[in-house]
Amino acid sequence: LFMMTLFRLTTVILVFGLASANWAQEPINGPWLWMFAPVAEGQPGGAQALDTDQIATHSQGKLTETLVAKQGVAERDSIGLQVWKSAVIEKIQHSDNIGLIASKIGIGSPQFVPHRIRSLGTDAMALDNFSAYAFAKIVSDFDQPNVTMRVGSDDAIKVWFNGEVVHQNAVDRASYGFQDTFEIDLKAGANNLLIKVAEFTREWSLSAGIQAKFTIGNKSYQPVSEDESLKWFDPAVLV
Repeated sequence: LFMMTLFRLTTVILVFGLASANWAQEPINGPWLWMFAPVAEGQPGGAQALDTDQIATHSQGKLTETLVAKQGVAERDSIGLQVWKSAVIEKIQHSDNIGLIASKIGIGSPQFVPHRIRSLGTDAMALDNFSAYAFAKIVSDFDQPNVTMRVGSDDAIKVWFNGEVVHQNAVDRASYGFQDTFEIDLKAGANNLLIKVAEFTREWSLSAGIQAKFTIGNKSYQPVSEDESLKWFDPAVLV
């Protein structure tokens, strides 16, 4: 009994430590501008759709992912029958936090095929073979070169910063917390951040954080210590 108790305690400590290290910066909950786009009928989503420009497809070539990443977008801007809508990620630890967003702001387009939409309960939906685009304007008071950015996703992910692809991971995976780490350069003033999460099936989620001082809208973000990160992260969820 003692050894089993010790084993469980050790497991909890290890998970707690790994979780704390994995989440040692604050996730960006927004506000983000969102746009949802299905892949072509009969085509797979997820990793295989990551390099398909669904913005170009649904705007009939009038816009591209690269143009949006460079120029940015505003709320209610349209892409074909789609419009960008503002929403925050209210439950950053939810395994289907993008599904929650889709349910909250609506997907509102006749392009969406009904059989792709599966209810995950009263508050979330799964959109098989879709991609979510999330845009945010990151404002920095000064130049901040070579800062760490972390992302996690379910499924594949591509990140543009000021019009350049700074990270991509064509993988079909589950996510809880940050999984990929890379560096970006924040310039003084406004910086455009565009993230694409290509969903294959089941849960759909995003977590993104930048270890720097900046604002999005009226919300300020700054680097946090591992101890401070425990204010909003509960590693017991992983046990």
